[in-house]
Amino acid sequence: MSEIVYEFEDILEQIQHTLATEDKQQFREIFFENHTYDQAQIYLSLTLEERKLAYQFLTPEEMAMVFELLEEDVEDVEEYLSEKDEAYASRMLAEMYSDNAVDVLKQVGEENVRTYLRLMPHKTASELRQLLNYEDETAGAMMTTDMLFRKMFYLQLNLELHKKECVL
Repeated sequence: MSEIVYEFEDILEQIQHTLATEDKQQFREIFFENHTYDQAQIYLSLTLEERKLAYQFLTPEEMAMVFELLEEDVEDVEEYLSEKDEAYASRMLAEMYSDNAVDVLKQVGEENVRTYLRLMPHKTASELRQLLNYEDETAGAMMTTDMLFRKMFYLQLNLELHKKECVL
């Protein structure tokens, strides 16, 4: 276990060095060698100044993958969201799975939610607005509108039905 902690601290130190020297290429190389969960842990370990540099080195789409995991670990993601330029944050939220983006938006002030939605593509903003209107713990709040998730669900369902047919 201590070896894993040491390895993480070593990686974090390397990341911090690349940020201090503003070496974007090396930062991206080291950062993307890690699993997304580890990337999120690295992000959480950075100082405000380091995170602001990281935003310059990562696209909103890349940051969305990291942020997907943050909402599970961090109770108040509003602080992290507010560090970003509004357009960057909006693009990042638009790239997240809709149910995760809604979870994040529910932790943000109403005025900021309106700003982020206004800056998003119309279709994405409409989808998120619809999901934001559902009360927590209702079927509507728990559903997702992401096609990939639905396709995976139906593929799994078809596989299970096929298995049952083979057994019969």
